[in-house]
Amino acid sequence: MRELDNLLQRALILVNGPVIGPQHIQFGLPGDAADREPQPEPAQSSLADCLGQAERDLIAGALRAGSSRREAAERLGISARTLRYKLARLRAAGFDVKSEEGP
Repeated sequence: MRELDNLLQRALILVNGPVIGPQHIQFGLPGDAADREPQPEPAQSSLADCLGQAERDLIAGALRAGSSRREAAERLGISARTLRYKLARLRAAGFDVKSEEGP
C-alpha cells in the first residue's frame, strides 16, 4: 500500500494538468527497468548531492505545476512554511527559484 501511495505522489508531482497519464507513472527507480537505458553516474557524487538535486527538481516541478506556493507545498506533502524555508536555502545557495507571490 505504501508503494502505491509513493507512486501516486510521484505522478502528482510530474503531472502538469488535472489527469494522470501513463507517462507519469514510474515503477521502481529510473534505470531499474530493462527497457530503460541506465543514466551515467555523476563522477564522485555523494548521497547528499544526489538528494539535494532530487529535492531541487521536485520543488521546481511542483512550483511549475501549481498556481501558488501553497498548492506546490501540498503536492510535495510539506507545509507552506517548510517550502518557504527550502526556497530560502536554495536562493542562499545561488539557485534560481521561480518567483511567485505567496499565499
